[in-house]
Amino acid sequence: MKNMTIAEAAWLAGIIDGEGSIFIMRQARKDRERTVNFILRVTVESTDAIMAPTCKEITGEGEKIRQNSDNRPNCSDRLKWQVNGKKAVRILKAILPYMMVKKDQAEAAIKFQETTKKHWRNMEEIDYTKQEEFYHLLKGLKTSSKLGKQSDKIVA
Repeated sequence: MKNMTIAEAAWLAGIIDGEGSIFIMRQARKDRERTVNFILRVTVESTDAIMAPTCKEITGEGEKIRQNSDNRPNCSDRLKWQVNGKKAVRILKAILPYMMVKKDQAEAAIKFQETTKKHWRNMEEIDYTKQEEFYHLLKGLKTSSKLGKQSDKIVA
């Protein structure tokens, strides 16, 4: 990962807080003993032509920027930046001091990645159990975050 300036890290934190997603993907597997695999993923997807490429540029991480076409009326194409696993954690750790909305999700994601061994053959049942718990924890944090925002609107 490239060294980000404070301004870049704060900008990225704001983008991920507002437009990004921090999640644990639950993936079905047929080629291994276990039928489920968990992968940490951080994404930013937007119709803005600058946002996703800038995420890749300032971090030096991520797959190529993907364009997702939307053929529905009045819908624009979206650009998507995505980072997985250890690379995602390095980015989250760098921007964590500047996060506000999804800080709890970022912290859970960082802890989740610590349960992932270098190779899936080194994973034990306890590791998969912990990963499943983090999967549900992160889903719960997303739900409570949405509920919190809605309740703020009700109170205001």
